[in-house]
Amino acid sequence: MFLAGDIGGTRSRFYAMEQDRVVFEHIYSSKDYSNFIDIVENFLKISGLTFSSCVFGIAGVVTNGHCKTTNLPWEVSIHDINKVLRIDHGFLINDLALLSYGLVDLEPQMLEIFQTGHKNEGPMLVVCPGTGLGVACVLHTQIPLEILATEAGHADFPPTTELELELLNYFINRFKHVSIERFVSGSGLCNVYQFLCHKHNKQPSLMTSEAITEAALQHSDPLALKTCELFLNMLGSTLGNLALNYIPYKGIYMCGALMRHLYPLINKQEFLSRFSSKGRFENLLKKMPVLVVKEQQLAVRGARMFYKNLNKRP
Repeated sequence: MFLAGDIGGTRSRFYAMEQDRVVFEHIYSSKDYSNFIDIVENFLKISGLTFSSCVFGIAGVVTNGHCKTTNLPWEVSIHDINKVLRIDHGFLINDLALLSYGLVDLEPQMLEIFQTGHKNEGPMLVVCPGTGLGVACVLHTQIPLEILATEAGHADFPPTTELELELLNYFINRFKHVSIERFVSGSGLCNVYQFLCHKHNKQPSLMTSEAITEAALQHSDPLALKTCELFLNMLGSTLGNLALNYIPYKGIYMCGALMRHLYPLINKQEFLSRFSSKGRFENLLKKMPVLVVKEQQLAVRGARMFYKNLNKRP
């Protein structure tokens, strides 16, 4: 039996797995814990299980089995995790790398196609707006996979409209560095809403990305709807910029709960216009497949494929 975990800035999901089957799972609020090991110990206690190995995908840069998380005050080490689990061989990898493994054998009904494009040999780009903005590039899509985990979400935010320039100027004195993630993420959704409330002289009444999304879906708050529309437009532009960096001929895959929830609000024509409006490279971007992943258990699928991939390495 092995333990898999998807560790994000908002939630930490744990899965006890036996072969291809989840036998026990639990979701934690990450911010309720001052360190990650407390969550591991709690999961061991409530599950009553023992494990022979583990793989955790965590939001942040992983170097030699160690990660200092970006959106949490945690220092996470695979050595400490192995010690608590009493195992010899555990793995700590970037969370988008774990999700990327899960994309390898997705069935057609698990995907929503935005742009069919012309799938050719080349990389595959994986983008997940969660608490932050996760980005990974799958360089080799056959087993054994080669995945490049990035921190592209922390690149400078590039406004492309007058409204986005106003948004940047509103936050430029608050943050030392205004990254894409400040606006194109779950926490970014709250920042965009706050800005629009300020612009329209309204007191913010919605305090979480979930509340903003729900109000937009219900059409109960015009500024919440405007927030989601602006967010999706900026996401489209961001995907286009990333596509120019990585030339992902095998497709751009958007995943995560936030994307699934926002899906009914997406104006595909506007979204793809923002994606492909890159001057002389517009035709190139129109050839790239763009998809939304509907599968909710991507981390579980990723954990399974991670171990298969491990066994195939020379």
